[in-house]
This record gives sequence, C-alpha cells and structure tokens, in this order.
Amino acid sequence: MANLLPITSVRRKHLQDVVRQSLRAGLNIDILDDFLASIDWSGTHQHRPAIADDLGQLEAWNSEYSEGRLTESRYVARLLSVLPPRERNRRLHLHGGKVLITVVRRGVAAQQSQPARSGDQPQTGSRIPPGLERGVSKSDSVLVA
Repeated sequence: MANLLPITSVRRKHLQDVVRQSLRAGLNIDILDDFLASIDWSGTHQHRPAIADDLGQLEAWNSEYSEGRLTESRYVARLLSVLPPRERNRRLHLHGGKVLITVVRRGVAAQQSQPARSGDQPQTGSRIPPGLERGVSKSDSVLVA
C-alpha cells in the first residue's frame, strides 16, 4: 500500500473518527478495512505504542465479524465501545432486533382540527405515552415500537 500511516502517528481520536465514519449510515466495514490495512506496524517490536492494543482489538473484532463469529449488532456494540461514553449513549443499539422509529411532529393547533386516524396508534397495541397524546406534543418526539 502506497500511503501507509505509521502506527506512532495514530491517536485514539483518529481511531474514533474512523469508527464514526464507518457507522455514519449503517455499518460500512470497508472504511474499517481500509484504515486497518493502512497502518504501518514496523518498529513495534522495539517500542509498542499504547494505541497498538486498541488497533489489535479492532482487528480482532473485524476478523470475528468477517468470519461470521460476531453478529452485526454485537460488532457494532464493540465498535461503539471505542467512542466516548457520552457519544456512545446517544446511539440506539439493539442485540439483533429491529426497531420501528416514528417521528411525531405535531403542533397543538393542527391536531385539534384533524379527525382521529387509526394509523396514529402504535403497532404494538400499547398506549401512547401521555406526552405524545394528540394535541399535547409541542415538539419533535420519537416513539419506539
């Protein structure tokens, strides 16, 4: 590879940026593959930088996922562990399940003039939380069914 990145120049922030890019629109494993392939490990037998352990762990997860020993959900969960806790907690993560997210954008005045529609009820048959009842919500909210 022509543009190798010396391992001594790789910082945790760089690793986090690559993980963010790979998760930006779903999982893009090619971004991780390209990044890992671009690392020049020469000289690590004399002095092993602290980031080497993180890169080694990322390579192990990448291999496990590529070989089918990790589900996509578990792989993404491990990738998220590279990010700072505050950022990690803002992401929705499910262990292999699917979720339907409905964004409800309703103004009080608009809802009072519209007739009730059966499609507004959650598909699970559960009640709509009080903060999302017709005519009550004044800002964007997310229902997870």
